[in-house]
Amino acid sequence: MLSVDARRIEQVVANLVQNARKHVKDSGAIRFTADMEEGFLRITVSDNGVGIRPEDMPFIFDRFYQGGEARTGDYHGAGLGLSICKYIIEAHGGRITVESALNRGSRFSFTLPKQ
Repeated sequence: MLSVDARRIEQVVANLVQNARKHVKDSGAIRFTADMEEGFLRITVSDNGVGIRPEDMPFIFDRFYQGGEARTGDYHGAGLGLSICKYIIEAHGGRITVESALNRGSRFSFTLPKQ
């Protein structure tokens, strides 16, 4: 059984999908998966977009942090979305992670424990 605030989890998924849409080119792809694993649910949103610069990776879940694209004016945001996602997932006892490579895309995953 999974006990979560569905509206908040929907907010996390929507943010991750919106971010992926912002960072893929016209012919890009976004993939969404959900898997039940022993003890938890894993949800993953991946894309084949621009990726995240290695120097930005340690900070992307920090409040108000805006990575390289944000600073060049190509991306508009307050730098709060991923921080809010992290807060929501951790409040549910889960964990959020990211893997990324420049010009190859990003994969955001979060887990939620089964009750």
